[in-house]
Amino acid sequence: MSLLFGTVEVRAKMTGVNTHPAVWLYDTANRPWMYLYTQAYPPPSPYYPIDCDRDEIDIAEGCPLTYSNTTTLRQNTFTAPTGTVGGTVDTTTVTDYSANFHVYKVVWTPTSVTFYIDGALTNTITSPIPQHPCYLIFDIEAADAVSGDVIPGDYPQVFQIDYAKAWDSSGNLVFSDDFTGAPAYQVFPPVASTQLASYNMSVVEAQISDGGMFTGTAGAAAMK
Repeated sequence: MSLLFGTVEVRAKMTGVNTHPAVWLYDTANRPWMYLYTQAYPPPSPYYPIDCDRDEIDIAEGCPLTYSNTTTLRQNTFTAPTGTVGGTVDTTTVTDYSANFHVYKVVWTPTSVTFYIDGALTNTITSPIPQHPCYLIFDIEAADAVSGDVIPGDYPQVFQIDYAKAWDSSGNLVFSDDFTGAPAYQVFPPVASTQLASYNMSVVEAQISDGGMFTGTAGAAAMK
């Protein structure tokens, strides 16, 4: 799925303590090398060209180490037209996102990005506004600056997505999946699990459950 302006809606229950879960949109120009970076920022070429555009919209991002809870979510926009990051970071509060399903929605126009949770408007950003096509990602990261340390006793944790839908700027439905049939996602990263230690990423596991729910642990799924 590639979208330039429009609406995305996802019903999900994310992971919690000591993880970094997110529902987000990311610049399609970066898709070939997504999740192949080191902790250096910007990551070195060839994995992530320093002069590339990196538009990003974080629809819902959990940062339990930063906020010491699983009720505060970030809702952000970032652009990097010259290889330097510029962005707006906003927050909102929900009931525990690791224990409850919420409906996360974003409306993206050329001049604003508006966020909703469970039908209520939570944040509106007017600068910076991404101007490049983006694709949808569900992911779980760990051992980074906002998740906290990996503590074995806190695992396993599961990121559940009930459905994902997207409409273009004219209101046409361009993507919809309730995960009851053939999956419309790919699992990242596209490298062997033995290589992942070099990139500070965990092994990916993802499956479609019998109940029509996408579940994933320690990795990412991107909508095609």
